[in-house]
Amino acid sequence: MRVHALLVLLVLLTLQAADPLSAGAAEPMRVAVVGLSHDHVFGLLGRPRDWGDLEIVAVYEPDRALADERMRGAGLDANLYYDDLPTLLRETKPEAAVLFGGIRAHHEQTLACVAAGAAVMVEKPLATNLADARAMAAAAEDAGVALLTNYETTWYRNLRGMKRQIDAGDQGPTRRMVFRMGHPGPVEIGCRQPFLDWLLDPVENGGGAVTDFGCYGANLATWLMDGQRPLSVSCVTKRLKPDVYERVDDDATITIEYPDAVAVVQASWNWPHSVKDAALYGATGQMTSLGTEKFRSWRQGEARPIELAAPELPASDAEPFAHLAAVVRGEAEPNALSSVENNLLVVEILDAARESAATGRRVRLQP
Repeated sequence: MRVHALLVLLVLLTLQAADPLSAGAAEPMRVAVVGLSHDHVFGLLGRPRDWGDLEIVAVYEPDRALADERMRGAGLDANLYYDDLPTLLRETKPEAAVLFGGIRAHHEQTLACVAAGAAVMVEKPLATNLADARAMAAAAEDAGVALLTNYETTWYRNLRGMKRQIDAGDQGPTRRMVFRMGHPGPVEIGCRQPFLDWLLDPVENGGGAVTDFGCYGANLATWLMDGQRPLSVSCVTKRLKPDVYERVDDDATITIEYPDAVAVVQASWNWPHSVKDAALYGATGQMTSLGTEKFRSWRQGEARPIELAAPELPASDAEPFAHLAAVVRGEAEPNALSSVENNLLVVEILDAARESAATGRRVRLQP
């Protein structure tokens, strides 16, 4: 009986030690939500509160009606609302800010947040142009706070598994990467009007599909190539549905050239279904992603491909807000996909892609 009681006590103590908010653990990270127009904000607003690793302490959104609707739907106290970002930062002193508005607004909002000592996570891409992105990165560095960019694909464990295979040399040197990214179109899939208002604006979003989904491929290619700078970028954009997308492209093919490899990003609002997949070809093998958890590997000399399941990611690197909390707490460094170094290069690639599409010429990147 005494042994049984000791075992029960040991289990309880082990569970308590595993709980990040058990006695003696850090308090929840204080987060400000900056902007509510991006439909991706629902990933945060619908996140279980009882996870306890973060607390929304303030919300900034210039559209009061939108703020009321989305805060009420999320069960957030109306008193958390601010219509002025500097006042929010001064009065609530958040440890981190997550930005869910238009991409062009990232620049001004990030400068304000990092100056107040708050780490920042933006929704992809980092900025609409390289000048803004560099200013954001420099400000964050000067303030000594993190600046992260969130992509849905960062948390696909099969892509991490494929990278491990490459790093282990299982496929030989990477020669070709093909990324299919997109969906039938933001209007077609029912994106909400506050999101569409800036997503379909070439200034506020920096482009159409070339920005919205081109950034995914640029992010993954940069990561898979370990941050190597491309030699050149070429891009062709189309407006296949001009009656729907009058002001921005809805289809883009971006070619990113490296000394010994090439990446092709097929970014479109014209796919028959939503797609985010990768096909990677090495000198001695190839891999194809399957959903978010599995991938297919076929090495030279094997009769047929095999299907592999990637292991689960660590809790602090399995979803964006847990990762942000770990970075803010000093428990982790920003992962390579979210890092400012990767995403500065992503914005540079997108700038070159838009220039190439406009001029019809390949754009060489400066060494």
